[in-house]
Amino acid sequence: MSEENKALIRRFYQIVWNDGDLDAIDLLFASDFVNHDPDSSEGTDREAFKRYVEYARRTADYRPAIEDLIAEEDKVVARLTGHGRLKRKLLGIALVNREINQPGIVIWRVRDGKIVER
Repeated sequence: MSEENKALIRRFYQIVWNDGDLDAIDLLFASDFVNHDPDSSEGTDREAFKRYVEYARRTADYRPAIEDLIAEEDKVVARLTGHGRLKRKLLGIALVNREINQPGIVIWRVRDGKIVER
């Protein structure tokens, strides 16, 4: 199960972030998905997460690189480095046309082959 869950998270980053297919969120995420990100001012459900990804992709040419994926039971931990160039002001940062390299860690929970929490 751990390898299947890691593959799901890899698909999410490739299809949604790198390829820009926001409709894939409806296929990869459960309808009762909850985003626990403290910066999620748009809300915490699946539709709010789609709006967040859309906004972020419009704002920066952002491509996350997976450094590590660790899975145990229903959780997958992704250690990432996001690379890209800001196209416009992002979260109050006015570094337009500046290269960004942002490390991060995201904990995902998977149920029945769908992402249910972030």
